[in-house]
Amino acid sequence: MQTVWTLIHPTRISVQKTIKNLLPSGQEFFGTVTRDSRNKSCKVKVSYKYWHKKYKSYFGNSSEFIAHDEDNFCKVGDKVVIKHCQKTGGKYYYVRNVVIPVGRNPSHEYDEVMNELQNIRTQLVQSGL
Repeated sequence: MQTVWTLIHPTRISVQKTIKNLLPSGQEFFGTVTRDSRNKSCKVKVSYKYWHKKYKSYFGNSSEFIAHDEDNFCKVGDKVVIKHCQKTGGKYYYVRNVVIPVGRNPSHEYDEVMNELQNIRTQLVQSGL
């Protein structure tokens, strides 16, 4: 399962629900858009941790995938979930949904969602979770 340690702290709780719903065995990944200069495509960096048996410790690594973005909606810095599709060449995936639109100017809808997430976070902190 993908880790979310690359996210900013206030939204970490809400995104974990999205990450838990990822398909197993490497069919879906959670990552950050690093390049959007291609037409209908973007490059997504996926960070993950793995357990090393010999050293008995976790190590971090990252991979970059090319994802198909039909509407050119993704911007650099967006947090997205990408899904495996039929191999057309190389590591090609398509964007399932944009989880956090970090790479764009915040709109009123985004502000409302962030306020709602902040309220949920404060409720969880107050309840002791």
